[in-house]
Amino acid sequence: SSSHRGDYENSGSSRRENEGDEVDSSYSRAASRGGSSYYPGYVRPYNTEWRVTVSNISTNITWKELKDYFRRIGVVTFADAHRQKAGEGVVDFETEREMKAAVRKMNNFEIDNRRITVIATPRKFRRSRSPTPPHSSHRTFSRSRSSSSSD
Repeated sequence: SSSHRGDYENSGSSRRENEGDEVDSSYSRAASRGGSSYYPGYVRPYNTEWRVTVSNISTNITWKELKDYFRRIGVVTFADAHRQKAGEGVVDFETEREMKAAVRKMNNFEIDNRRITVIATPRKFRRSRSPTPPHSSHRTFSRSRSSSSSD
């Protein structure tokens, strides 16, 4: 029966290696989504226009805790605390609906024995800049001008 146990251990170790392969593939999938290879499913922080400003937060609160509190509302793409001003933080959401829900549900919410104030402070992005770099659009503009002058 000892040889049988050996077979079991061998099959167990090969199974474990296969599971490791699966984990590796999920890591690489997360990395290809712009996440970190160390944290599968982790999304690298990015700013959106759907921002709320949170004031009267305790100086003990970190941006991670702020993010965790607001994660119950929706997808938090960015969070920061005390950078602009002590006792103040910002949280960016994926959608306008989530930003509005955050104001509705989290304003006057108590964190660390303090009632926080949550105000929608949507940011206006220049939409034209993000899809194409400015110099490439300028290049096509100058090309079209030179072709029209040669006509």
